[in-house]
Parts: sequence; structure tokens; C-alpha cells
Amino acid sequence: MVLTTLSDYIGFSILWALPLIQTFKLIHFLRSPMHTASGRSFPKPYDSKLEEELRKELHVFHEKSNSSTPKIIEIWNPNYIDSIDTLSSKHNPTILILPHMHTIDKRAFLWLYKHEIAHLINHHTLKLYILKILTTASGAFLLNFYYGFSFAISILSMTLLTPLLHLLSLCVMDIQADNFTFKNASIEELQGGLRFLKAAYSNAVKKPFFEGYLSSFLYLIRLKKIKKHLLRYAPLNTTYPDLESQIETLLQKNTQEETLFIESQKEKILRWIDADNDD
Repeated sequence: MVLTTLSDYIGFSILWALPLIQTFKLIHFLRSPMHTASGRSFPKPYDSKLEEELRKELHVFHEKSNSSTPKIIEIWNPNYIDSIDTLSSKHNPTILILPHMHTIDKRAFLWLYKHEIAHLINHHTLKLYILKILTTASGAFLLNFYYGFSFAISILSMTLLTPLLHLLSLCVMDIQADNFTFKNASIEELQGGLRFLKAAYSNAVKKPFFEGYLSSFLYLIRLKKIKKHLLRYAPLNTTYPDLESQIETLLQKNTQEETLFIESQKEKILRWIDADNDD
């Protein structure tokens, strides 16, 4: 393709900048994972203060599953929970989980923990980054060079397709991690997972339309799957409304904390701009 006009050069630069940006993100992620998806820095000291009895349970689980023990960081996080596997000798695998989760509902905490261990074992975070690079690079080549679409249409298509593929991949990986918990979690822990998913679903439907619809749909799929599994081994009429309510309150608190954090970041940027203008 021959670039002739200024708009051609701009479109070409933007289109091929997308896979480069994803590549730089991957390199940074592998080198120094130090913040959540919204940019909140990890606290120090990093490791969470879990009860000794709970640590022993986790140790037994890792011995049985032949998996390495990650660091646990309690932090407000837009994704509620996250796992970070850097494949780097300088940084251990890390699990991010909401503060006080292990004190509110110990069994739900253990289910979430094992769910994230499955992500670490399968290197899901790394695969998501690689998928984004491949999606943006192949999309740029196929849409623009092979099929001959304009730069504007190609960029718009990639902007829409990349998040959709990301969400689809997340759904598949979450179901895969849930399947891991079916084999490695107790009935009580699976019931704890059900309580968390119910609370997460209830919180998701309150979000703005598009985000809330997608999130609640994904939680609903997982809810049905874990209910179906539990029906084989235990009655579902054993509920703990107080625990479900406390988890939902914790998730609402997380949303509030994330909103405050994002607003504080915006204020910092505005102050920086004002200071720069004064100079």
C-alpha cells in the first residue's frame, strides 16, 4: 500500500501503534507488576496478614496440587480479584484480593484463592496479553493490507473487536478456573464461591447499562455452572444470607474506593496541567 497523504501516514501510525502498545504493556508487566488495573500501587509490605490456621490450609492445598505459593495482597481492585504471573525470577506470582475477604467469609476466600491459582497454573494473564498483541497485529494486516479497508474503518474495527475478544477470552478462562475449583475445592468452599458470585452478580446489575449487562451476563453463566455442580453433591437450600449481604457490602465498598481513587488521579492530572500552565 502506498501512503500519499498526511491522513494516510497518521492512520498507518495509529493502526500499527496498537500492537506496539500492547507489546510494551506486556514487557512492562513482565518486568515490574506493581499496580492494579486502575493504576493503584501495591501497598507495602506486600504480603497479606492471614491467620496461621488459614495459611496452613493453603500450604496443604499447594502440597496436594503441586503448585507454588504466591504472595497475597489485599487491595481495592476494579476486578475484585486478580492473579499476576510474571514468569520473572525477580517477582513471585501474586494474587490480589479484596481487603477483609478472608475474615468476612473464609470459605468464599478459599474458593477465590483456588480460582486464581488456576489462572496462575495456566498462565492466563500472559495469554491475554499475547492474544491482544496477536489480535491487533493480525487485524491491522488483514483489514488494511489484505482486504483493503480504509485506515479509519480498520482502526474502528480493531477498537471494537479487541475488547470483545478480550471479554470472550476472560469468560472462557474464568470457566476453566472454575472447573479447577470443582476438582480441588470442598463443598463448603464451593458454597462460598456461590455466595461470592451471587453478590458479584447483584453488584454488577447496578452498574451502568453496557458494563453492567456484560458483567452480570458473565457472572450469571458462572452461577448456573457452579449451581449445577453443587446440586450433584449438596442441597442448595443451605444459604447464609448474612454472609452474602456482607460480601455484597464489601463489593460496594470496593466500587466506592475505586471511584474515589480514579477521581483523585484526575485531580492530580488537573493540578499538574495547572502548574504547567502557570510556568
